Amino acid sequence: VAEVCDEATARGIQLMIEYDPAPPFEGGTPRTSPSAIVDKIVGASAPRQGERAELVEAARANLVSQGRL
Repeated sequence: VAEVCDEATARGIQLMIEYDPAPPFEGGTPRTSPSAIVDKIVGASAPRQGERAELVEAARANLVSQGRL
C-alpha cells in the first residue's frame, strides 16, 4: 500500500486491522502508532461508531420489549 498510495495510508490500514505481529511500519496498535495516524483513523470511524451504538440500543430495546432481557 505504501508503494501504491503512501506511507500514511499504509500506516492507517495497519492500525485499522491492528496488524502487530511484525508490522512493516512501527505501530499497528493505537498505543504504538503515531498520534496523527490514530487521530485520523478514530475521526474517520466516528460516524460508524455512532451508527453502531444506535443499532445496539435498538436491539437492546427490542429484547427488553420481548421480555428477553
